[in-house]
Amino acid sequence: MIYPTIRHLRAFESVSRLGSFALAADELCISPSALSQNISQLEDVLSTRLIDRTTRHMQLTMIGEQLYPRIQRWLQEMEMTFQEVSSQGQLSKGRVKIASLASIAINILPSVILSFKEKYPDIQVTIRDGTGSSVEHLVLDHDADFGIAGGPVRSPELNFEPLFQENYCLLCPRDHPLASRSEPVCWQDLHEFSYISLSSETNVGQQLRSSSAIAELMPSPVHEVSQLGTLWGLVEKQFGVSALPRSACPDHESLVSVPLAEPELTREVGFLTVRGRSLSPAAEMLRATLFDSIEQM
Repeated sequence: MIYPTIRHLRAFESVSRLGSFALAADELCISPSALSQNISQLEDVLSTRLIDRTTRHMQLTMIGEQLYPRIQRWLQEMEMTFQEVSSQGQLSKGRVKIASLASIAINILPSVILSFKEKYPDIQVTIRDGTGSSVEHLVLDHDADFGIAGGPVRSPELNFEPLFQENYCLLCPRDHPLASRSEPVCWQDLHEFSYISLSSETNVGQQLRSSSAIAELMPSPVHEVSQLGTLWGLVEKQFGVSALPRSACPDHESLVSVPLAEPELTREVGFLTVRGRSLSPAAEMLRATLFDSIEQM
């Protein structure tokens, strides 16, 4: 089937709305003969008459009356869509969806988004925080423009761009014996106390279990949780201690983080995107803001 062009549809919509070829030609800034030709071409494409016209009068046919509101609605929706896309391209409007590790969403993203919103106040930013595996799934399923998670990634479809590296620390109550010890705290020291771990579905849990050097030194946990907030609460109530990356340790008056040594363990956090898929202008600008903020940390 040969489809009509937008020029044909605009000509028909204008004539139908104004009820006059002369007024429609003036609105579209074309000659009356060019407008009449557009209408004739549209009727030829559709193989039906849409307008009955004489030298002094015009009237929509029955099919023309049925078609007019549909074409008008389609043109309006098309114009709104193009305006929305143009606004996003100019960063005057839009939406960015982020999937992030809970620790990054709590301790790093608020300041990043604050800087971004100062420049682009009309762009909406949404965050879905979760475990490393959930972040990857959200990005792969296009439910997030990009993700922030620890490496390495599980899926070959994801691109991992390093953001920063961080050391692991011991998280314990401020009055805990290890909090004020003068010599370095070692992984082996954790065996002396009740230990709380993150489950293997989390990025931290997966890394600690996959590192052979660390796994041999890890004590058996008395509690295993999947949410970072739950772990913080248990440590605060003195159910035990835990090992976490520095960014996953809360800034809390009753808790303290102490560097862990022998061996020193680091985690690499990166920017996740689907290979071959471009970011929107708004998401690209938020990415730049994120990397700039990390460099200034």
